[in-house]
Amino acid sequence: MLEAFRRDGGLIVEGMFDRATIDPMTTVADLRVPEFPPGSAT
Repeated sequence: MLEAFRRDGGLIVEGMFDRATIDPMTTVADLRVPEFPPGSAT
């Protein structure tokens, strides 16, 4: 995994979290999206 991360700059790990964990994180992240313009470095 570390080799792929270094090569590609990121990873997608399927099945790491269940929906009960992901859904609340998505809800909170969606609320913050308007604060950051496309291409923002933050």
